[in-house]
Amino acid sequence: MFTTPPEVAGAAEAGAPRQPSDELVRRLALIAARVEEAADTGNELRDRVGQLEQRLDEMAARQAASVDVLEHHLDERLTPRVAEAVRQMVGPELAGFRAPLEAQAVRLAAVENRLERVETIQVESMNTLDARFGDLAYQTRLALSAGALVTLAAILVVLLR
Repeated sequence: MFTTPPEVAGAAEAGAPRQPSDELVRRLALIAARVEEAADTGNELRDRVGQLEQRLDEMAARQAASVDVLEHHLDERLTPRVAEAVRQMVGPELAGFRAPLEAQAVRLAAVENRLERVETIQVESMNTLDARFGDLAYQTRLALSAGALVTLAAILVVLLR
C-alpha cells in the first residue's frame, strides 16, 4: 500500500497548497523529456517500418516481375526443345505404326473407289427404273383407258338391244 511522507500528509491536512520542490519539477521535466523522446522514437520507428514495408512491397513486385520474365524465358527456350525431344522419342515408335497405317489407308482408298462405282451404278439403275416405270405407268393408264372404252362399248351394246 502507498503511504505518504509525514510532511506531505501534514501539508495536505493543513489545506494549504504547497509549491512543488525544484527536485520534483526537475524529475517531472526529466520524465516528460523521456516520454517525448520515447514518442519521437516511436514516430521514427513507425516511419522506418513504413519505409521498410514500402521497400518490401517494391522488392516483392520486382521479384514477381523477375519470376514472370524468367518463366517467359524458360518457356521460350524449353518449349522448342521439349517438342523436339518428344518428336525424337516418339518418332521411332510412330515409324513402326506408319507402314501398317499406310497400307490400311491404301485399302480404304480402294474400298472408297469401289463404293463410288457402286453408287454410280445405283444412280444409273434408278434412272433406268424411273424411265421404265414411267413407261409402265403410261401403258397402264392407256390399258385402263382402253378397258374403260371396251366397258362403255359393251354397255352401249347391251342398251341398244
